[in-house]
Amino acid sequence: MTIGNAWVKQARSAVLELLSFIVPGQSNFLLSTAHPEFKTITIGKPELFFFDHRLLP
Repeated sequence: MTIGNAWVKQARSAVLELLSFIVPGQSNFLLSTAHPEFKTITIGKPELFFFDHRLLP
C-alpha cells in the first residue's frame, strides 16, 4: 500500500507495473486517473492466458 500511495502522490507516471506473485512472468498494471497523461494510455492486443487450475482452492 505504501508504494502505491507514494506513486500516486509523486505523480511521476500514469502507469505502475507490478510483477504478479501468482502468475510467473506476468504483470499487473495500476492506472492513475488523476495523472495528466492518463488520457494518452492505449491498450495493446490481448494475449492468450492459460489459467493454472492449481491456483483454485
